Amino acid sequence: MRTRFINVAIIVLIFLIIGTSGCIVKTSAYYKLVISPTNGTATIYVPVAINEDGSMSDVMNNPKVISYRSREPNPNASYEIINTNHGKALKVVTKEQIEIQNGINQRGQANFNITMWNKTFEARTGEVWIYMDNSSTAEDVNIRFQLSYSNKVLVIAQHAGTSITTEQYANDHTSLKKGWNVYPIYEVIY
Repeated sequence: MRTRFINVAIIVLIFLIIGTSGCIVKTSAYYKLVISPTNGTATIYVPVAINEDGSMSDVMNNPKVISYRSREPNPNASYEIINTNHGKALKVVTKEQIEIQNGINQRGQANFNITMWNKTFEARTGEVWIYMDNSSTAEDVNIRFQLSYSNKVLVIAQHAGTSITTEQYANDHTSLKKGWNVYPIYEVIY
């Protein structure tokens, strides 16, 4: 009985060593932006995902642009990462309803953040800068922005995640005004 306990203790110790080295922890991240312009073209700047050290997250590498309704690739929209007065931003130009999305999986535990903070989280809400260029001709532009990530310990199936989103409730849409604006975002822990 004692030998069995020692064997179990050794196995648990090995898993703890492996777990703290990041070998059995997997992080998933997902970036999603839905832009809905009405009767015209929208040019907007929104936050991008960054790592804890301030470097650009891999989730920003080659996101897909798809038509929101057909779910097919949309070649009519363009995007680029630019520098602004409030930090790095994803600049998007579109006249159609689109979704920009990307997801990654990586080894090790990670926490992601976003650029263009105006106010840090208090009671799980905060504010970010979002910009709509004055050259935008759309009558109305709605956006939904979300960055989600989760850390999963594979051996014991522990799972924890966070979403940073403009949607406090299902189907909330942020309606943009021209120029620099501060918009609320919410943190949801799951």
